[in-house]
Amino acid sequence: MNPHPYPFKKPIQELTFADLEEYFSQKRRESQHLEFKSGEATIDKILKEVGALLNAEGGVLIIGAPRELERPNGAGICVGELTKSSFESVETVKTYLTNDIIPPPPRIQIKQLQDATRNVFVMDIPASPAAPHQVLRNGKYYFRDGDMSRPARHREVEKMFANRQNGNLHLQLKLDKKVDDLSLAISIENLSSNTAKNIGYKVSCLPVRQMECFVVEKYFDKALHQHQVWKDTVSIPYSSEQIYIQVDTFGENLITKTKAAFVTIAKTRTELLATYYSEEINAPSPVVFFEQNKYLLNS
Repeated sequence: MNPHPYPFKKPIQELTFADLEEYFSQKRRESQHLEFKSGEATIDKILKEVGALLNAEGGVLIIGAPRELERPNGAGICVGELTKSSFESVETVKTYLTNDIIPPPPRIQIKQLQDATRNVFVMDIPASPAAPHQVLRNGKYYFRDGDMSRPARHREVEKMFANRQNGNLHLQLKLDKKVDDLSLAISIENLSSNTAKNIGYKVSCLPVRQMECFVVEKYFDKALHQHQVWKDTVSIPYSSEQIYIQVDTFGENLITKTKAAFVTIAKTRTELLATYYSEEINAPSPVVFFEQNKYLLNS
């Protein structure tokens, strides 16, 4: 099971050219967990993207994707024919990653698809418990910020080192619209080798029915060991087409992680209007994010 969103319906090692052709038969946009590189991409660019995904939430990197047609608002969009990467084999790629990223990346899965005109690598890259990872060729740490990979800020590198020493909780959220409520699925995984103790989460939401602010706080009664996951579900009684949801996860001697979003609710689905993630955005607290975007609640 992939801890980050995965774009295909079958495991990576079962992918075929037909799967990739079908996928890129329509426009596909890069995201927090998805990066496309055409076959012309150099190893320096690949190392940057791998390092960024390792240091953030993980994701899927496709080398040999169609060439980008446009970048509206900075987002890469690909559609059409696959391209040919110059990398010879999976072992070639693994050798680069092992020699040029420190500490060496753990648990990366790579699938190669090759014929006379195409050579494609699909890489499934998990968020790393050994972060931060440094690219040795230029000495930089990279971080995934939305659909872009950039040099990590000093504060972000400090947090990653602290996570490695004290424990690292990975927070995932999924929203589903029900008849009268929103169902918020919460998943908390301990990515660190250190045991996480006294962990909990707090959900805050507004506007909601018959109360000023909806708040749920819960604690897990057991220690969470490496790669163990705590899952829970919260029902949110929303009262508007646009709402604000904030989730904090915390534990003993751990850095608090926060995810927040302004959400619009349609008849059958939800759509994120703006999102905040404490490891990505250089803001002192979610309060800043809320103040900057609260106008969305009145739109």
